[in-house]
Amino acid sequence: MKDTGIYFESLENARSFDELYNRYLGGIRRIAASKATITSRGGRLWHKVSPMCAMSALMEPCVKQKKDITAGAGKYNGETNYFTLFAETVDSLLAIKKLCFEDKV
Repeated sequence: MKDTGIYFESLENARSFDELYNRYLGGIRRIAASKATITSRGGRLWHKVSPMCAMSALMEPCVKQKKDITAGAGKYNGETNYFTLFAETVDSLLAIKKLCFEDKV
């Protein structure tokens, strides 16, 4: 995966929570940068490659224009990253911090 630029460094041998956290954030940064690059290169073709039919069906401008949101029919067409499971990630990182680095379990 390192060849693609999208990889996570192992968290296993981190000597401190700060080191573990920085490794984790590095992986997230690489994923976000890669997605931004892909979006900027292929954004104009996205409606042909990966239309968002279900989401478009819920947006009034798309329905009126009978066009997919990826084809420019939405009111706001900016590309975005969806940080799903964010709360679970924060909880997990805090549990690792407490159990592994503070309590040393």
